[in-house]
Amino acid sequence: MNGCSPGVLAYTLPDQNLIFNCPIYYSDLPALAQSCYEQDQATTTLHEMTHDSAVVSPFCDDLGYGYEDATSLSAAQAIQNADSYALFANGKLTLHLHDIAGL
Repeated sequence: MNGCSPGVLAYTLPDQNLIFNCPIYYSDLPALAQSCYEQDQATTTLHEMTHDSAVVSPFCDDLGYGYEDATSLSAAQAIQNADSYALFANGKLTLHLHDIAGL
């Protein structure tokens, strides 16, 4: 199965505990974002890991992609949404980097 259709960064097969990074994961994404809500390899990997039943049980779904969609979910939906965790980690890192840079 090849889930790397146009625009797909990565995909997970939760029943097989497999995560696949597509070519654009490597060509279009920085390793770490420089600002909040920016897509990067780190948050994409975390997003995909939350779909893996070996990592999170029950595994998360895609109920909302990106900041706008994720913040419009109910609390019950947000806790089951993969991007909620990726956005939290991205925001936490960005705040930490600003702290150590004195911004």
